[in-house]
Amino acid sequence: MRPQGCYEKELQNFLTDRQMHFNKFGQTYQLQIASEQDILNVLELDESLWVASSAPVTSFRTDSRLLNHIDHDGNGRINTREVKDAILWTQGAFGGLSKVHWGADHITSDAISSASPDGQKILDASAYIHNAQKSEDRNRTTLAQVRGFLSSVRQQVLNGDGAVVPEAAQSDPTKAFIEHIIQLTSGTEDASGKMGVTRKDLATFMNSVHAFLNWRDREHQSEEGQTDVILPLGEKTVAAHALVTRLSAPIEHYFNIVSAIHFRPELRASLASKADETDGDAYAQSDPLCDWLARFPIAEPCDDGELPLEPTAVNPIYRDDLQALRDTVIAPVLGDSPSTLSLDQWKRIRRALKCFADYLEQKQGADVESLPVETLRRYADGQDAAALEALIDADEKVSEIVNGAQCLEKAILYQKYLLRLLNNFVSFTELYTADKRALFESGSLLIDGRWFNLALRVDDAKTHSIMAKGSNIFIIYLEITRQSGKPEYTIAVPATAGTKGNLVVGKRGVFFDLAGREFDARILQIIENPISLTEALCLPFHRLWAFILGKIEALSSSSEKELQKATDAMLKERTTPVAQAPAGANSAMLMGLSVSVAALGSAFAFISSSLAGMTKTQLMSSVLGAAALVIVPVSLVAIFKLRRQDLSALLEGCGWGVNARMRFTFSLRRQFTCRKPYPSDATGAPRSRVLIYILIGLLAFMGLRACNKALLAPQPDSSKVNASTQ
Repeated sequence: MRPQGCYEKELQNFLTDRQMHFNKFGQTYQLQIASEQDILNVLELDESLWVASSAPVTSFRTDSRLLNHIDHDGNGRINTREVKDAILWTQGAFGGLSKVHWGADHITSDAISSASPDGQKILDASAYIHNAQKSEDRNRTTLAQVRGFLSSVRQQVLNGDGAVVPEAAQSDPTKAFIEHIIQLTSGTEDASGKMGVTRKDLATFMNSVHAFLNWRDREHQSEEGQTDVILPLGEKTVAAHALVTRLSAPIEHYFNIVSAIHFRPELRASLASKADETDGDAYAQSDPLCDWLARFPIAEPCDDGELPLEPTAVNPIYRDDLQALRDTVIAPVLGDSPSTLSLDQWKRIRRALKCFADYLEQKQGADVESLPVETLRRYADGQDAAALEALIDADEKVSEIVNGAQCLEKAILYQKYLLRLLNNFVSFTELYTADKRALFESGSLLIDGRWFNLALRVDDAKTHSIMAKGSNIFIIYLEITRQSGKPEYTIAVPATAGTKGNLVVGKRGVFFDLAGREFDARILQIIENPISLTEALCLPFHRLWAFILGKIEALSSSSEKELQKATDAMLKERTTPVAQAPAGANSAMLMGLSVSVAALGSAFAFISSSLAGMTKTQLMSSVLGAAALVIVPVSLVAIFKLRRQDLSALLEGCGWGVNARMRFTFSLRRQFTCRKPYPSDATGAPRSRVLIYILIGLLAFMGLRACNKALLAPQPDSSKVNASTQ
């Protein structure tokens, strides 16, 4: 927390420190950033004096890898802390900013400091890249070389990403081992796009192997001193348990029906007619007949309550399974092959297999159960795992080189773009420079015969317009479309000079991005505000003229209707007999007409007498006063509104955090919105009318001056003039 009043103290220190210099852009003082000392001053400058404090990564039209390096927390935004970290990292890796060749896309080994950990990684990676590419100049490393190495290493079997693909194995057993791990654990995607195995995947697989083998080795262990073993039927126990599990629902439902009938005999018909719908799900088939039989009980309820086992006495779809149960389970467990099965005998069978059922519930490592036991025991020995561990170790060594190459790429990108980024974040020098384009600009728009040279990309025009309305700027939102007709994105363009012209929703133009590519543009939305002082002054007169035209059109429309009525009446008079008008009607019409003419005459007489009673000075003063009553208030409002126009609201609508109020100057308005002149050597083109306007202004001034002299000249005495006339 900064102490109160520190802002004023720091500002005073900045203004008196000769090492810091501020330039005034758009009525805002911004730090000059052009040298190593200026960059170090950024670290000392209070963040409140930065033009921006945060911005979305997507706002900058620059190398995406640069933005990823700066946005090290990966939240999609760049803030003041990350910008300072980039400066400090560059200073440490190069051993001082004086060794940085700003704007260059290559670095030399002598510019990197081996004293810093990242600097040593850069030097090692540079040497490795030159050896791999057999470079002649080993002291100079370009960005293209680094990216070529990073692109090629991703296609290698050992590419430093920590995942080993089967192709990296040096023997078939190790390759099969890796494939089994990928198959049973899903594996991890390698940088090449193939699936591989990481150290974590290997540990997960080996834990499952050992857990499954330990569980399986408990098969012949007795529990709590009882003689029952987990496999009472030996190797046939697994099949017997599956058969009992499949028949459990229909058999137990049969005994439930028998119990219910013994309790209420009248239920026999309803209970024996149809079974529960879920009892025969395991036997349901696509054959409609079998599906229908699966919904009936396993057998007709017997009076003795036992389940018949004879094939002819049971439901046909259960016949084979009951015969198998009788031969493989009932006979071995009961020691006999009875023709019926009682409830007590069925419970004895379930108890005999309970240990195996409990054993199955405690199963571990089930994800590797599909592999043969012999294969799992070989994997448990650890030889294949050791071979894979060696491959992972080798891949991690490559990872160190890749990490160093990424640091090398980072150093080159910072050297090439960091100074520009500072002049588009801490200061907006490039935005206010006519021959440069800021990193957050999108391109130029050509529409309505004008160039709009400031375009900002927006994600949602509706949301952006809510914030941009406070800018008091005339803003145009356009949809940018490729030749295929598919909309690409939306831009916001401010109009800063001239007039509205023919800018309306739906009007089309052409947009050129910073790469020179041409796109179709269509206006989606307009936020209307005064564009220039001239437009603001003419606005009341345009409204007055529109009002007069509206009245004239209304009067013309009413007159046209009256004429149509009169014409219709005249046509009717010619076709139908007309009754004679009553006496005095014509005289009344003539009297009304004479009264109207008299009223108009008296009105014109009053106006004429009023004007005749005024001197020329009074007449001119009245006209000028009336014009001033309209122009002066409008001018003041327009000037104040134009001075309040703030470009920062457009950036804040795009997700920026802006500290400074970004006002417009006259030159800046002409920079952002302009109309190109015709070639000076062209024939037939219109010439500049500046001289004509100057000449008209001089003639008007001379005319007003002559009128003023005439008005101020002494007038002759009217009484003397009348006497002489008489």
